[in-house]
Amino acid sequence: LEGLVCYISSTVEESYDQAGKANDISGAGIVFNSVGTNVTRDANIASTGAPGWKFDGNGYFECSVNPRVWDGGGDMTLVLVMYAETLSTRATVFELAGGPYSSYQQSIAVTWETNNNLSYYSRYSPSYDDGGTSTMGNDEWVMMAITISSGLNAGARNGEYSKNGAAWTTNYNSNSNTALIRGNNIRIGGGYAGTMGACALGAVLLYNRELSDGEISKLYSETIQPRFGIGASAAGDPTRTTFVDLRPPLTIPMDMFFKTSAGT
Repeated sequence: LEGLVCYISSTVEESYDQAGKANDISGAGIVFNSVGTNVTRDANIASTGAPGWKFDGNGYFECSVNPRVWDGGGDMTLVLVMYAETLSTRATVFELAGGPYSSYQQSIAVTWETNNNLSYYSRYSPSYDDGGTSTMGNDEWVMMAITISSGLNAGARNGEYSKNGAAWTTNYNSNSNTALIRGNNIRIGGGYAGTMGACALGAVLLYNRELSDGEISKLYSETIQPRFGIGASAAGDPTRTTFVDLRPPLTIPMDMFFKTSAGT
């Protein structure tokens, strides 16, 4: 949780309202509004057993009040949980809009490409930095994370990605020798390359630091993977087992049951 400044999740009741709008539950107080057609929360994305926000190509979430709680300028980590589908046109998944340049020339912008990977961009002169991830698969939940070192100076900026909690992999071209210009409004699901359509998002986490290999692995295995059933062979299959030692000296009466409605 150290450095976590935004957390929205379609699996946590406090993180969405009746209309489906995303609510930050990190405690930092970031407030999102729905822009355009309301993004809806579906309780069972594509019969996976996991909920998600569905985008229709016309709506997205935006924070325009005190967005610089997280500005993507210093050391940062962005975690995206998405229902991976093959897109016919590229779209912006995440960006910081506003400022003198396009979002991909400032703090960070992340694009969902038609070959089903993510591209991410930062800084502006003499050319913008760029990086990419591996492909996400198709018709399945996936956790993609991006971590980048500080861009608030003229030195090289390092960028890495992780898929489903794997160790960080470097794939970033540091093309700029100029300190970045911070973006403003945090946007999820829409931006410079278009709005997400016919696809879904499950969670977004923003950190004001770079997570380690161990931390991204633990976040995936203990929080994201069991909540979204990533890697399950079929909807409803168990995805994680925890063994608890109930031998003496435990003396408190206890019960164990399976909550069939939630598959838990």
